[in-house]
Amino acid sequence: MWFGTWVGLVKFDGYVFIIYRSGEKNKAEGLSDNKILATITDSKLDVWVLTANSRYVSKYNYEADKFIRYIYSEAP
Repeated sequence: MWFGTWVGLVKFDGYVFIIYRSGEKNKAEGLSDNKILATITDSKLDVWVLTANSRYVSKYNYEADKFIRYIYSEAP
C-alpha cells in the first residue's frame, strides 16, 4: 500500500512502513518534493508519483528500491 502525505511517500508492505522523501544528492533520482499530490499504478503495476513540484513525475523502481524522475512532458 502506498500513502501520499505532505511530508513524503509511505509504503506499507504489511509489516513495515517505509518513508520516501525528496533529496538533492542526485537530481535524476528520488522524489522532486515531499508534498505528494497523487499516486497511480499503471497496467504494468509501476507506481507513478506526482508531487507539488509538478514539473516532474517519479516512477518507482522495485528492483533498486528507488524513484527515477522524469520531466513531466517526457515521461514514457
